[in-house]
Amino acid sequence: VLDGSMFRSIGDMDGASFVSMLGMDRRRKAGEVLAQAFDEVKHELRRHDRPVELLYEKAMSKVSRDASRISAELKSALSRGEMVLRELSKLPEEPLDVVELVKRSRVVVVDLSKERRVEWHQRIASSIIDYLSSRAIASRGEEFAVSVVVEEAQFYAPEMAPGVPKYGDPDRSWSSLVSALSQLGGFNVGFFIVTQRPAYVSKAVLSQCNTHVVFRLMAGADHDQVSSVTGYPKHRIASLVSGLRDHVGFLIGMASPFDFPVFLETYRRLHPAKATLPPSEVLRRMVEEERQLKQTPPLSLEGGGEAGSLGAMGGG
Repeated sequence: VLDGSMFRSIGDMDGASFVSMLGMDRRRKAGEVLAQAFDEVKHELRRHDRPVELLYEKAMSKVSRDASRISAELKSALSRGEMVLRELSKLPEEPLDVVELVKRSRVVVVDLSKERRVEWHQRIASSIIDYLSSRAIASRGEEFAVSVVVEEAQFYAPEMAPGVPKYGDPDRSWSSLVSALSQLGGFNVGFFIVTQRPAYVSKAVLSQCNTHVVFRLMAGADHDQVSSVTGYPKHRIASLVSGLRDHVGFLIGMASPFDFPVFLETYRRLHPAKATLPPSEVLRRMVEEERQLKQTPPLSLEGGGEAGSLGAMGGG
């Protein structure tokens, strides 16, 4: 299990994403020149004592008109994003070699739970997928074989439709995942796409999965999406999966050993959790701590001497 920060690098960030992080409009001149400047100097940021000044000067060198207005916009944006920029300047130029990790280990888990920003989840995912893609295609699938499990896929490849929530800046991860699914099967790289809300995952991703395991789904939008990518009528999907028991799924597709859809039961070996203790144990400890506090006698400052003087001062 590796922390997601080990896969972060300055190369994962492009100018357009950096400008968006600062809340600037990429279509305005200030956003345009700042994006260009970031792409040109991002690998120099780690070696520069004053990365903010470096980026500002590089951006202003591209300005020929409205210099005062653009300068004010740049200074304001860079002032807001100074901490972000300093954090980026500390990142390595290249992340870990994920192919070498795959060769050495049967299972590699990238833990993103400590990173709060969805944008970094998306950049790390796209970086890993792009690197696997380039190495697999370059070696024509002879160097390694791997299956990639993408959990919470709606964050990385959301459905681009009105009313569907979009988190962070998923354009790059969406493109990386769709491209990889369409090309890498022939180069010994497979994918498991996992989500609790199939309605929020792009059809371009789900439709390229040749096998589907559907657990209990109650929402009509999810029934619609599953129907659209499996070819099963919506009313049949709704009747089959709305009342499924826990850990029971509906299996359909090429990976099934049967020529017809079947129900399967899964056996849970480990309960996945980000916390180190289950909530029942944490609540038990909290109750025990509260009980002990109630039993502890209050501190008494009665008596003479300095203790008595202190008590008098507090009351007076």
